[in-house]
Amino acid sequence: MHPGRIVGIFIGVLMLASILLLPFSDVVTGHGAPPETLWSIFMSFVNSLGKLANGSTSTFVDMGFLYQIAAILLIVGCIVGIYPIGSGVLGAAGMAFVTFGPYEVVTNYASNPTYYGSAFYLLWLASVVQLVLGVWTWRVEKRTVAKQEAVAIGLLMASGQAAKSPKKSVPPTTRKTPPSKATRDLPKVCPSCGTANPINAIVCSKCAAPI
Repeated sequence: MHPGRIVGIFIGVLMLASILLLPFSDVVTGHGAPPETLWSIFMSFVNSLGKLANGSTSTFVDMGFLYQIAAILLIVGCIVGIYPIGSGVLGAAGMAFVTFGPYEVVTNYASNPTYYGSAFYLLWLASVVQLVLGVWTWRVEKRTVAKQEAVAIGLLMASGQAAKSPKKSVPPTTRKTPPSKATRDLPKVCPSCGTANPINAIVCSKCAAPI
């Protein structure tokens, strides 16, 4: 496993711990009260939105939906920490919902913004780090795969050339084949008169010509 993915898992666990343990904002408790964790805020909105959906507190309902979407995106981003670029995209999207969303859904939010705790800034930082880490991991893994493919192609080409190269022909043996027994037993024929002579004859028995 690439080291970038291992670091991504560690950052995902850190993000999850921030969601569960560190103070995030005072959107539920109100100004002046200690900020709650994002998980506590998420559960408060889940338990309250069903009762307030038909009421007149539209601002609270809108903020509740924003924080629920953000919390879901961040939690999923923590779980997929082994894929840093996906974790960073989900984390940044979730943090964008709670950072910029209230300015769109709440009319007087700019004059009375939410106070954020340490988890807010830590989650933003972790999301950006995951994005950078994901891009770096992707580029390194892409180069590694390209090198492996080049090596594999080289091996295939080398094996193909070896298969196509002609085999060296073995030269025939120069050793003389000894005459067979039937050839050795044939009579000697005189080149002058054509008379058959014994196998051990030196001169022809008829015309005395040398054989």
